[in-house]
Amino acid sequence: MVAEMLPTEPFSVLPALWGVYAPQSDTLLLMSALSREPITASTSVLDLGTGSGALAIQAARRGARVTGVDISRRAVLAARVNALLAGQVIRFRRGDLCQAVAGRAYDLIVSNPPYVPSPAAGLPRHGMARAWEGGRDGRIFVDCICAAAPAALRPDGALLLVHSGLCGTQTTLNL
Repeated sequence: MVAEMLPTEPFSVLPALWGVYAPQSDTLLLMSALSREPITASTSVLDLGTGSGALAIQAARRGARVTGVDISRRAVLAARVNALLAGQVIRFRRGDLCQAVAGRAYDLIVSNPPYVPSPAAGLPRHGMARAWEGGRDGRIFVDCICAAAPAALRPDGALLLVHSGLCGTQTTLNL
């Protein structure tokens, strides 16, 4: 079933060339969850930490109106090119999580944020590690997204968020 949801365009080409994190198994897991969501032409989707744009493109293919956000200039550029190659119209913004779309509400938020616990005290400012390191406990971005989601979701909206079990699944569910 997951193979049917794989993007047909080569998402790994541009990310690999530009230093943008290429879609991995956690992205495929989110694609699988996304495929079970009721999406129509009136569904608005926010992809936080869009990276290569794989999740945004998948939602757009299903007919959603999609906005993708990433703090990385390279990621936003790669996502725009990938969306163009996929023939999808998606709005991409550079910014810090929900702050880039403050005041807007969505039916669905999807996110594959940096969630790997890091040995370093601070977050990396540059380089590939920025795509996966989530602070000492891996929760910096997870907690931020959980805190911002209620204001960014419409009534009956949903948040699809992936992270490691090392980050404390129950804590996330409680938030």
